[in-house]
Amino acid sequence: MLTVDKHRANVKRLINYAVVDARLRNKKIDRIDPLMKCARHIFPYLHDEVIYDISRTALRILMSEKKLHANLGENQTRLTEHTPV
Repeated sequence: MLTVDKHRANVKRLINYAVVDARLRNKKIDRIDPLMKCARHIFPYLHDEVIYDISRTALRILMSEKKLHANLGENQTRLTEHTPV
């Protein structure tokens, strides 16, 4: 259980760092490369396989959040289009 919590904490830390870094550089995170770069900066002591695993998990979370926000936006515009004025 401790290992899962540590992995989850590492993923959350990477997501927060990468999102801030991407906003400062006006870039999008749509591939694993920027996440791995940030992970190597945050966790220089971890092996490449572990960094890849953390980055892959973070990318999966970011993509699912992006898809969720896109779907919510589409539903919201559909609801406002069909409401009587």
